[in-house]
Amino acid sequence: MLTINPQGLNLTEDQAFRLDAEFFRSSPLEYFVPRIEQLLLAGDREPEHDGEAMQSFRSRLGLPPEEPDPLETSDSARDRQRAVDAISVRHHAAETLLRLLYALSVAAPREGDAASVWVGIADSPISMKEVAEAVAARLNADEPPSFPELFLPLGVEVEDNLQRALDVAVAWTNHAIGLLTRDELAVNSGFNKVKHGLAVSTRDDVRVDVMRVPVLAGDGTIPLSAFESSAPLFDRPLLTFLYRPNRRAHLETASLRVDAETTLVEAWMFSVVAGAVFAVAGRRRFPESDDLAAFPILPLGPTPDHLLEESVLGSRAPITEPTIPGRASGVFFHGSFQPIQFDFENLSAVVVTEG
Repeated sequence: MLTINPQGLNLTEDQAFRLDAEFFRSSPLEYFVPRIEQLLLAGDREPEHDGEAMQSFRSRLGLPPEEPDPLETSDSARDRQRAVDAISVRHHAAETLLRLLYALSVAAPREGDAASVWVGIADSPISMKEVAEAVAARLNADEPPSFPELFLPLGVEVEDNLQRALDVAVAWTNHAIGLLTRDELAVNSGFNKVKHGLAVSTRDDVRVDVMRVPVLAGDGTIPLSAFESSAPLFDRPLLTFLYRPNRRAHLETASLRVDAETTLVEAWMFSVVAGAVFAVAGRRRFPESDDLAAFPILPLGPTPDHLLEESVLGSRAPITEPTIPGRASGVFFHGSFQPIQFDFENLSAVVVTEG
């Protein structure tokens, strides 16, 4: 427990020192890696309900052994939960990276306060878009601190592999900024809908394919063989949410296609970059301390483009008449958007048959 005696309205140098000494004892990487590990393991093994922790849970509920299992669920529900949690971890890791960079490169202490990295994060703007845009503007400015200063160990010589690691880190930082500022697919809104009341729908029983050749369905059926040449667009769990592009705009839905393992790779890359920035900042703040997070081993890849290539990210569609000109329905790929016009007058339902 951290106890600091208040000594006035302003933060003193000693108080700021003690706050940051406590803060830099932690590690963002050590927080995110176990979360990522748990979600990956959850996809690889059946849950055990006979362990000590589960029995302790039942005991605290006051359930005798013969009572039904209160956590009985389906594989489908677990897969959908993993999709939601993977999105949450990725977003949390991206936000952690950018709020840390904000505190180190943008934030200034209040008048009369001593500087503290921890306070800089705590006082950062509520709006994640505001944070991300401020970080982007600051790091693109031709003045210190530059991203290499914040990311690389002090005094290290930048050779080939380290330059490659730096380039990868820059790419992932830019990806984090894009993830939290782009309004086209409203990924940031989706995360907020998960966080605030779980105002989302999750499905793992929807598949959308693009048929490469015309399919006649006059009798209300389509043979399974017709899908041999189709191109699947949505073949993973979907997280769908309802939102307005701005406060007075029309209603839209967006559906995020969630490949859990890919999403968790994104989260891990964000957390490694954050871990490196955190370790460098801790060493700058406390150069003589031995009680700091270690600098992580830096990955040389993948970049976001290599990981995501041209994968489908999601889709959007209006629910009420669009109030923003040119905001079309369509499918988002990594790096591109394909508008889609729905012919609501000629929708039909068909049954897939053998053959």
